[in-house]
Amino acid sequence: MGPTTFRGWVMTAGMAVVSAALAGSCAGPDPDALARDFVGMLAAGRYDEAVGRCTTAVQAAMGADQLAGLWEGFEKAGPYGGTGTIRPLSVPEYEIRLVPCRFGERVVDLKLVVDVSGLVAGLFVLPGEDSAYADAVIDVDLALESSGFTLPGTLALPRGPGPFPAVVLVHGSGPHDRDESLGPNAPFRDLAALLAARGVASYRYVKRTMAYGERAFAGGPTIGEETVDDAVAAVALVSGRPEIDPCRVFILGHSLGAMMLPMIVSGTEAAGCVGLAAPSSALHELVPRQMEYLAGLDGEVTEEESAAVAAARAAADLVASGAVTADTPASSLPLGLPASYWLSLDGYDPTTAAAALSEPFLLLQGGRDYQVPPMELEPWLAALGARAESRVYPELNHLFMRGDGPPDPAEYLVPGRVDERVADDIAAWIAGATR
Repeated sequence: MGPTTFRGWVMTAGMAVVSAALAGSCAGPDPDALARDFVGMLAAGRYDEAVGRCTTAVQAAMGADQLAGLWEGFEKAGPYGGTGTIRPLSVPEYEIRLVPCRFGERVVDLKLVVDVSGLVAGLFVLPGEDSAYADAVIDVDLALESSGFTLPGTLALPRGPGPFPAVVLVHGSGPHDRDESLGPNAPFRDLAALLAARGVASYRYVKRTMAYGERAFAGGPTIGEETVDDAVAAVALVSGRPEIDPCRVFILGHSLGAMMLPMIVSGTEAAGCVGLAAPSSALHELVPRQMEYLAGLDGEVTEEESAAVAAARAAADLVASGAVTADTPASSLPLGLPASYWLSLDGYDPTTAAAALSEPFLLLQGGRDYQVPPMELEPWLAALGARAESRVYPELNHLFMRGDGPPDPAEYLVPGRVDERVADDIAAWIAGATR
C-alpha cells in the first residue's frame, strides 16, 4: 500500500532508494569515470571496494552485503550484459549520472549522486528504457489540469484506427511518477504497453504528491487531494479526446487507488472499474499487519520490531476509535500522516460504497501479495455480487510480477514485468463489459 520500512529496507513510492545520503556540491573528479568504475566493481563482485567509494553516510546505511543482495537481485532477471551510454542529469549542486545496466532482456538504470570529493553520496534504482514499449504504443504528451495543478501525463494509444476504449491508471499511496516506478520496475508503463497491444488505450500521470510535494495540499492533506480529485479530472480529460470512445472509459486503480475506486467513479461517467490489489480493509488496519509480517520474515522478532508493531497497532486503534480530531498530532497516527488525512477517510468503507453503485468491477489479485493479501478480495465479491468478476494469480506479487517463495520487499528490486495474463484479462473484460 504505502511506504514500508523495516530491517533497513526503505520502499517509497516512485523509486526504491538504496541510499540517499546526499552531501557536498558539484563534483571535482570525473563523475563518468566514477560511475563506470563503481558499476564495474559491482559486476566483478568487489562489493567491499565499491562501499569504499561511498561517503561515510552511505556506508553507514549500506554495507557490502546490501550491495551484493542488490546486484544479485538484478541478475535474477538474466546475466549481466554490460552498460550503455552514461547519461548526465543537470541538477543544481550535484553531479548525477544514470548508468543503464542490462540484465538479460531488462535494463536497469543506476542513478549515482557524486559529491565534491568524487564519492558516491547517493544510489538509486530506476526502470531503464524499454524498446518493447515503444514498439507497442503511440505516446501523446497530455498534461492533466486539476484543482489548479498541472500534472505531466501520457496518453498511450494502440497502433491502428480508433476510437479506442481506455483506462485511467490510478496509483497506490505515496508520491509516484506516471509509471508507478518502484526500483527497476514500472508497472504502469508495462500495463500501457500490454494493453495497447490488445487495442486498449491508457492514460497515466505524475501523482500530485510527486510533482508538488507539500505544495499539493491547500491545508492538511486529504485523500481527495492525494488521489480522488486528480483521478476524476483524468477521466474527464480522457473522455474528451477524439482518439477515445467516451462510452468505454474505465478506471484502473492499484492498491490505494483501487481502494478509492468507488469514490472516484461516483464523480465520473466512467463505464466501470478495474481493481488491482484492492484493499477491503481500512488503510489504518493494513499498516500494522504489513509491519508484523515483515518483522516475522526471518523467524525472529526483535524488541525494536515488536515495539514498532505495537506502536503501529496503537495508532490504528486510535483511528478506529473515532477519537481523532484536527488537533491530534501526526506522531500518534499511522504512517505519521496528519489528522486531516485520516479524518478525510472517516466513515469510508470501500465495499459498502461499491455496493451502492451500478458500475461493473473487475478485481485482480496476486496470490503472493503481502501488502494486500488475497483475503482482501472476499468482501468485495460479497458486496458486489454479480457485478464483479475476479482473478487470482497465485505466483504474482503486489506489482503483479512473478516470484517465488515468501514475498518480501527485496523482490521489488528484481527487474520484472507485469504478467501478460493481467492485460489479457483486463482487455477481455473491457470488451464484454456494459454499463
